[in-house]
Amino acid sequence: MKIAVVGSGIAGLASAWALGERHAVHVLEAHRAPGMHAHALEVGDATRAVVDVPLRVFYPAYYPTLMALYGAAGLGTRAVDASGSYARMGEARAYFRYRNLRIVGHSLPWVPPRVLASAAGRRILRDYLRFTREAQRWRDAGSFPATLLGAHLDAAGYSDAFVDGLLLPSFAAIATCSHRHVREYPLAVVARYFTGGFLFASVRRAEGGATAVARRLLSRAASVRLGVGVEAVRASGDGAEVVVDGVAERFDHVVVATQANQAAGLVADALPTEATALRRFRYEPVRVVMHSDLGLMPAHRGDWAPVNLLTDAGADRPMATIWVNAVAPELAREAPVFQTVHPLREPAAGTLLSEARFERPLVDAESGDAWRRLEDSLRDDGRRVWFCGSYAAAGVPLLESAAASALRVARSIDPAP
Repeated sequence: MKIAVVGSGIAGLASAWALGERHAVHVLEAHRAPGMHAHALEVGDATRAVVDVPLRVFYPAYYPTLMALYGAAGLGTRAVDASGSYARMGEARAYFRYRNLRIVGHSLPWVPPRVLASAAGRRILRDYLRFTREAQRWRDAGSFPATLLGAHLDAAGYSDAFVDGLLLPSFAAIATCSHRHVREYPLAVVARYFTGGFLFASVRRAEGGATAVARRLLSRAASVRLGVGVEAVRASGDGAEVVVDGVAERFDHVVVATQANQAAGLVADALPTEATALRRFRYEPVRVVMHSDLGLMPAHRGDWAPVNLLTDAGADRPMATIWVNAVAPELAREAPVFQTVHPLREPAAGTLLSEARFERPLVDAESGDAWRRLEDSLRDDGRRVWFCGSYAAAGVPLLESAAASALRVARSIDPAP
């Protein structure tokens, strides 16, 4: 079959890899580089290294589909230190900090004595252990409370030190959303993320980063066209059409692997029911800056960690600054370089290296209903236009859900192993 894949984020890449083994897959991408590494930046003086924007790390327990995909494609992964520091803007010291100690292939969290000596630090640690024990009990029982995270935290009497100081900023950074939207997450989604060995997991990243991932997963594609404008997608008899830069091209199937709000525009005229479902997914803007400004890190150098979350009383989300040198060993001897998501202040003049803007889907009741509708559509007889992406699977909208939704679509198009 001749199949078009619109978009080359991880959903498009997974679709191309899965379907390209037996079919002629043609990838169409608006960026001048495959979407997963379209914003990558080369940094360093003596040692040059390409840094993904945004930087992508994952822990295997929550990413089984991604790990299996990388393994099948021959992509290696390596453990990285993703320990964290939590501080408030304007304060001299971080109020919470932990390090990852690697022992015989395991990652063991270690909290320094200074943190344990503070009442707030002890409350954070006590409630974190309580929350993960609760989550594990629900997981073992196979049943999670049908409530929102915020309602449960309030009813269960968790401390402000834990909720506002650790859980909300941590998950806001993971899901790239506001504290308010974290509280509106289904409790089950958040609880599942923090089980499955999260506390002792080794966080990993792909060898060679997004560049290597894109190159390998596109290796089965019959063609990859970059910098093209896809204007519309429509089912047409026993196939589908894609309008590319004003020209209609015919395919047996089309996989739309873009954001839901972008997909809705592509199919609005031809597939109004699907477009309506896709519009129910809401997005929040995300800004990521690469820079060398030490001022966006914790004030005390001893509090620096690979991942640094800084909060401010006037902001409803954390500023997450990744110390790139600590995550990319090849840059260990280079001058400090940082990647900040949602900067609470601008990098100092002369320190900005790059800026990128994205959108991330939100998880709420609307998205849950829309996701179930799209899941049902995979069983429609005669379907020729398909949708996948991080929004299109249960759970936190991350690389795992994007890959899982793409592989489900691939199996629906071609059930053969």
